[in-house]
Amino acid sequence: MTKNISQKQTKETKSGLYLSLFVLFVAFCSILYAADPKIPNVIVTVSDFTLNYAPDGKTVSLMPSSGGSTFSGTSDSDGIVNFLRVTPGQYTLTISGIGLDPLTLQVPNSTNDLSASNLVISAWTPPSGARYAGATANLQAWSLLHPSAVRVWTNADGVIEPLDDPTTAKFHFSNYANDSSWAAEFLHDATGTAEALGTRVRLSEGTGTNTSAIAFDVANDANGGGDDAFGGVVFDGTANYGTDSRVGYYTDSGPVAGEGAGVSGTGQSSFALQYGLSGLAAPNHNSQTNIGVAGLGAMSTQQGLTSGVFIGLVGQLASDYYGSSATNLNYESAALLLDNRNTGLPLMTARTNNGTTVFSVAASGLASSVAGFKSTDTTAAVNIATTGWTNTFGKNAVVYYDGTAVTAIVKNNAGTAVYTNAAALTGMSSILLQPSGAVILSGTGVKGRATPF
Repeated sequence: MTKNISQKQTKETKSGLYLSLFVLFVAFCSILYAADPKIPNVIVTVSDFTLNYAPDGKTVSLMPSSGGSTFSGTSDSDGIVNFLRVTPGQYTLTISGIGLDPLTLQVPNSTNDLSASNLVISAWTPPSGARYAGATANLQAWSLLHPSAVRVWTNADGVIEPLDDPTTAKFHFSNYANDSSWAAEFLHDATGTAEALGTRVRLSEGTGTNTSAIAFDVANDANGGGDDAFGGVVFDGTANYGTDSRVGYYTDSGPVAGEGAGVSGTGQSSFALQYGLSGLAAPNHNSQTNIGVAGLGAMSTQQGLTSGVFIGLVGQLASDYYGSSATNLNYESAALLLDNRNTGLPLMTARTNNGTTVFSVAASGLASSVAGFKSTDTTAAVNIATTGWTNTFGKNAVVYYDGTAVTAIVKNNAGTAVYTNAAALTGMSSILLQPSGAVILSGTGVKGRATPF
């Protein structure tokens, strides 16, 4: 009986001990929970804070405001740094090399993975472009030569994201807003004394045998009606430009040394036919005016800028594309300025039927026309004196005369005799005179008329 009682007491003692241990364990867990709140992971995505699409290798730091250890790491190829178990509280976020001012973050109690861009409590303006860090490997600083650029990206609605149908381009920019903002803009602040380079588009030679190759294609399908700031400046009415190119450097002190070219073209390849600059205008409807290439050299009379040289189009030939034979052209005002330099080639050739020359101007300046030269002058003809006539028309003239035993002495516009007929003529004859040139006539019954041509 005594043994049974003892065994029962022992069991009760053990049960009480187990209960006490359980109560102590629960209390201990409560203390631990109170001492160790929910601790999140904080993910910093560099492209959430910048439009710089080369975010790898950036040093990212989280410095606690109340003291303690600073979290620091380097962004990976996707521009991401993952900080594990960041104690809740305020932190200062810094990211090197992107021009970002330090930002204040409030890390809450949580067991989730939290994006740093959602924790910012200080004043800042999130970038309006990329939201996807993975875009880096495909955009590759806008280089279309990168072999991994196999996806198509679009900035529709201001967000760079994959395009579902990558059939035509590696990049697609769109601006659906009804405003004057650019769909894409590339800016380069030129500094120092070295050559300043803006944006380069290059189609590499590769190994293809393409039927055609286009390095840079610009299409403007917009409706150009209305008050267009870029239209009506040079030619008639509002305008649409496939490419609007300008040199806008300005100084108050006046002209500076150098050249400014709105558009410059160079054809230097192994193709049989090369164009430095080519223009094509093809109609969509009847009654359109189509101009392949147009040039305008304009004064600015309203601003009082009327001195200088003004040329509509310049065409020149040179024996080489560099050196004195191609540079330092002496300019003079003209709608069309032609110079064959030292080549001896014709200044102008006009043809029909893709090869039949009907008009030409030789290097010497001699003009030739297969149909001759027709005068459209309407100045009335005048009678000449029996002793001759001086050309007062201010233009070339022809003198028709007749008589018996007539001798003619022809003088140029300097008054110098250039021709005397060897034998006196009887009957009708004619003489061409320069402006201010003259003919001296002698004979019997001399009479005649002069008319310009």
